Amino acid sequence: MRFLKNKIIFIFAFAQLLSAQQVDKNKNCAEILAREYFFKMGISDSIRSKNMPIIFTEVLNGKEFETQTNGIFIISNFNAHRKKMILLKKGNNIKVLTFTITSSSLKEMVEFLNELKVDDDELFQYMDFLKGYVDSSKSKIVTNKIADSDWLECN
Repeated sequence: MRFLKNKIIFIFAFAQLLSAQQVDKNKNCAEILAREYFFKMGISDSIRSKNMPIIFTEVLNGKEFETQTNGIFIISNFNAHRKKMILLKKGNNIKVLTFTITSSSLKEMVEFLNELKVDDDELFQYMDFLKGYVDSSKSKIVTNKIADSDWLECN
């Protein structure tokens, strides 16, 4: 009986470890994609710059990337004021929206929110956030020629 109890505890601990490793993989994958896009958009001078901390914050609830299964995140770094990107997260899949083609990025975001089955109030909150984002990022969006990323699976 004691052997069975120890085995169950071991299995539970192992499952927790695997779960934590998946969270780290997803964040690392998102950071790599964010660094690449910061470089392509001229926000950073190096793709692999480890000195550039990157922050992912869910736009409505302010929660961290690792704690959310799905969401729309603002990606920013400490070095670039007002230079931010939008990242969609759906399980292990992520996508960067650059808003170079505003209608395309907006359509992608609305379709994403429909897939998540958000209610109208939440949809309008996201649209309010997006209006503020676009207003504060107009100069970067206008000069940016980088398209939205494809969906990337982080496994």
